[in-house]
Amino acid sequence: MGRAIGSFEKTDVRINENQKTIDMKKQQTLFDSMDNQVNDLFEHPVFHNTTGLKDKELKAATSKAKAQDDVILECFKTFEHLKLTPERCLRHLRIMEQPNENRWANTPLTSLRRSFSNLKNRGLIEKTDVMIMGDYGKRVNLWRLCK
Repeated sequence: MGRAIGSFEKTDVRINENQKTIDMKKQQTLFDSMDNQVNDLFEHPVFHNTTGLKDKELKAATSKAKAQDDVILECFKTFEHLKLTPERCLRHLRIMEQPNENRWANTPLTSLRRSFSNLKNRGLIEKTDVMIMGDYGKRVNLWRLCK
């Protein structure tokens, strides 16, 4: 009798461990599905995974890119009367950050260009025909909120 109880307890523990594994797989599948839905919503991925990030790193990078897109969109809404370029937007963000904040100091310009492309692909901003001299001696287009 004691043996049967002991066997049952071991089996019960194994079932619980298997159930945890199954639950974790279901949860991961749900998260992956949510990520796919977010990317489908925008028609284009928010973060362009050119370095092969996986799992938590990919989720963190995607979240950071989405947050940056939101900040850039807010710049367009705040300065709706002005036209922006990625250079102007980055310069503004660097000037406006607090002394103890280092969020924009090391942000590459290409990252803002990605945000501009994402917002354009979502139909939120558009490139104008007006061009000005950019920070690197090349003419760049001004952008504005879509009407």
